[in-house]
Amino acid sequence: MISVQNHRRQLSGNNILALLILVVAVLFSCGSSKKIVVVKPSNKPVGDHHEVTVKKQLPEKIDTIIWKELPSKNKDKVVSIEEEGRNAANWNEKNFKPLSQIKLAALIPFKSDEIDTADRNIPINNLRFVHYYAGMKMAMDEFNHVASVPVLMDVFDTGDNDQSKDILTGFQNSLPQVVIGPYKSNELKTAAEWAKKNETILISPWISSSTIADRNPYYFQAKAGLLSHYQLINDHVRNHFPIANILLISKSKEDSKLKLFNNLVDEGQEIKEEIISEEDLATRPEPILEKFLKAEDPTVFILPMASSRDENYIYHFLRRVMSEKKNKIVYVYGLYKWLEMKSEIQEYINTLNVRISISNFVDGERPEVRQFKRSYFEKYREFPSEDAMEGYDLTKFVISSLQKYGKQFYLNTELNGSDYMETQFLFKPVYKNIHDTSGEIDYFENKYIKLIEVKENKYKMID
Repeated sequence: MISVQNHRRQLSGNNILALLILVVAVLFSCGSSKKIVVVKPSNKPVGDHHEVTVKKQLPEKIDTIIWKELPSKNKDKVVSIEEEGRNAANWNEKNFKPLSQIKLAALIPFKSDEIDTADRNIPINNLRFVHYYAGMKMAMDEFNHVASVPVLMDVFDTGDNDQSKDILTGFQNSLPQVVIGPYKSNELKTAAEWAKKNETILISPWISSSTIADRNPYYFQAKAGLLSHYQLINDHVRNHFPIANILLISKSKEDSKLKLFNNLVDEGQEIKEEIISEEDLATRPEPILEKFLKAEDPTVFILPMASSRDENYIYHFLRRVMSEKKNKIVYVYGLYKWLEMKSEIQEYINTLNVRISISNFVDGERPEVRQFKRSYFEKYREFPSEDAMEGYDLTKFVISSLQKYGKQFYLNTELNGSDYMETQFLFKPVYKNIHDTSGEIDYFENKYIKLIEVKENKYKMID
């Protein structure tokens, strides 16, 4: 069983992690570039450069941040993804070229300009990205001892008015191998175009959307998109229940996802759909779902809804299931966003047979997770949030993959591992037509998804 983490509260002014963001804000105010450079010590010199240590009375357990003037280097010659084959052929060890240095860039909306150093509370929206960066830094610190090549990471505050375009333009003479971020959709689209033009991998750690990139094999999504979640649910219900027992629920014809669930299925294997309005669910006094319930066999409802706009609909539907099912067996399939919705929905998820597709979850009993929590607390005097673990996982994955397999690490079919805090990485190409893989790649996506149930506030993975 896997413990579910509660939503985090704002931190008090006495908390060292809260002080970390204040230190970052002060440092950012000292220069127009708003950049932190984290450099891995190495026996091999990176080059001649000048070090300036920011002299600041820091709280205990917070590392002094070192500013570097990095030398300009010619862009590493790499073979483009297109030249390796449009169908993403497997990584070839014979063509592997070790990197002389690993250079990353992270575009994170700390919004340091908004932080009032006199305020003893940190806004939760700012705090999540500080946690994320703290997790990234934990991964960087681990590589201080084990990496065989220099590892550089440029970390930028993109601010409230996202400055990602200007930041990326500044990399023309010294390109990173991987850029992580930015956060906003519009800026992410611009960054993806920049990545394609400069043949640099761009990873979106927060946003998953099929509309960001077009024919862009340099754009990567760290979390699976909705279509992948639908596919997993579709495959699972079809493999475990008779078609006659499965019912897709929609709010209206305009919101229907029926075509996605019945695409290219054999005759007689189509899932049926029932359209039920939110008003009926909320106000009709007579039973609505009762007529769909099987007398003895399980009944399966699929609600392919993942927007905050659907929160009330999901609540009223689950309420109806609870009140109308009596002793009949009912399963409800939903999406990861449900776990972020209001407490009444969480109570129904805990009580009913609700199955959720999810990419990120934490098994708090794993020794690696316990050790990470201890190390994180020793460093920051705060327990890690899910954002901290996400930042740690992605940074660890990127650095170790670049070190072992080079810039085209994602083509290695043996790359996926299980030694991460809350996810795994299984990047696969996504095409315009999911049934035609002979065309150009639209983007790459981490296809790792699992189905879970929640009982007594603990996750249980479903086979």
